[in-house]
Amino acid sequence: MKKFINTALVAGIQILVIVLAALAFNVAEPAKAHAAARAWQPCANDEPVGGPCIWDGRHMGNGIGNSLLIRKSGRVIRITHERAHRLLGL
Repeated sequence: MKKFINTALVAGIQILVIVLAALAFNVAEPAKAHAAARAWQPCANDEPVGGPCIWDGRHMGNGIGNSLLIRKSGRVIRITHERAHRLLGL
């Protein structure tokens, strides 16, 4: 009887590990897809009309300007270079 209980316990633990691994995989993949879906688009030029888009001042244009977030409403917000990369999904 003890052997049966030990075998059942081991099998239960193995099933639990498999289920947790499957859940971790399924949770991680949609998170990546969600991050990619919400990534902003880069602006076409440094004087964007409308938005939403991100101007990465360090890597666009002459490379010495500010990084900007342009909202759909046209509002322009200065952001850090690091934040521009995060929002662009880089």
